[in-house]
Amino acid sequence: MDKAKLNLGKYNYVFFIFLILLFITANIPQVDQNLSNFILSEYRTILILLALVSLSFILLEVFQDKIQLVKEERKQIKQSQQLKDQLKSLNYDEKYILSLFMSEQKTEKALNATNPNVVWLENMKFIINTLKTEENKKVFRIDPVVMNELRKNPNLLY
Repeated sequence: MDKAKLNLGKYNYVFFIFLILLFITANIPQVDQNLSNFILSEYRTILILLALVSLSFILLEVFQDKIQLVKEERKQIKQSQQLKDQLKSLNYDEKYILSLFMSEQKTEKALNATNPNVVWLENMKFIINTLKTEENKKVFRIDPVVMNELRKNPNLLY
């Protein structure tokens, strides 16, 4: 559906440019006097209406794109705030586990999978089990979104 919408939008832009060029050419009598008389006298109203309809579709598309961008920004800000709130609400041990990833600047760390705090962080999807083992411990990877948020705001762990 998006591809069809894109093609229709493209055709609409081309059609609008064609109408504008037609009006410009018609208003220059030195180019072709017959064309000027034909367009300006017989089909002027219809062509103006077509240009206005085409322009309204162009403006509608622009406004819809801007509204979509604003919605996406608001959604991203809301998700970021929810993540911050979740990180703030963690207990000391859970924050300590996340700080291990941050202090060593590693995305993967071997942790005890039976530790309830590790299980909780995995359930919250802050860390991800890589299915690797190292020294009888499972290797976990910190979620990249969580890592970026903690890099931006390290005080969330304290």
